[in-house]
Amino acid sequence: MHYRQSKAPRPVLITKAIAERHAALPMLGMDRKLNPVRLGAYVKMIEAGVMRPVPWAVARCIETCETYRVNGQHTANAYASVAEIPADSYAIMEEYVCDTIADVAHLWKTYDSALSVRNSTEIMRAFAVTDPLLGSVATRVLMTIAGSIRVHKDGGLLLVGKNNRNDIASRASDLLCETDFAMWVNDTFTIARHPHLMRTGAIAAMYATWGKCQRDTQTFWTEVREESNPDNRSATRKCAKMLWHMYADKKSNPSTVREQYVRCILLWNAYRKNTSTEVRYIPTGKTPAVA
Repeated sequence: MHYRQSKAPRPVLITKAIAERHAALPMLGMDRKLNPVRLGAYVKMIEAGVMRPVPWAVARCIETCETYRVNGQHTANAYASVAEIPADSYAIMEEYVCDTIADVAHLWKTYDSALSVRNSTEIMRAFAVTDPLLGSVATRVLMTIAGSIRVHKDGGLLLVGKNNRNDIASRASDLLCETDFAMWVNDTFTIARHPHLMRTGAIAAMYATWGKCQRDTQTFWTEVREESNPDNRSATRKCAKMLWHMYADKKSNPSTVREQYVRCILLWNAYRKNTSTEVRYIPTGKTPAVA
């Protein structure tokens, strides 16, 4: 056994002094650098009064006669940095004894294990409730919008293998900065009625156009939703037809997401410039600029 509990887990009322003391405990150089996005999100949660009791853990090492922090780096620093800690802010403190430094490392790894991590939707929901508006939006919708914002920032690419805790926290932080866009998507489209529009590539394109002109974005995508332009060759009618076709025939994967994104941008550009809507998608071509 690499470690043993010296006391039963107990609630600790968090004060600035206690948070600073926990944040300052040594950790053998194994702690990752503080993630400013994750730290900022925790600060917002604390200030909004929605942070649940946080798990902190320390280990006393017999070999070195030193006490180390093995969990609670980001939350301790977050509590230490806020101007005023809300009343009834608690940490659940776990205290262990380890014989050697290697035993401390083994204990630290149990907290870093995937088994101890909340899933992505729980992390997204925890961050979203810091905003009264986003807190009312379905988590599935928030996850799609947050992922779509990231796709646009990555040039239309859906980068695989980026679904870890820090990346989800980063996406959630991006979403918190784009509340107006997220609420517009949520209020304008629904998964039940507009499934072809509630896909990552399409929403990523919406976000790209939103950054150029919100008025035209609302007009363009409403026409796509309603298929209301009487001209079958119009950019909005072609965009709707293309998205319905891809929804029916192509599963969501990185290549499909990029194709949706690029085709939507090309049709938006044609709409804005009043040019031909005969667009051509080249898989190996550059991602077009947004007009």
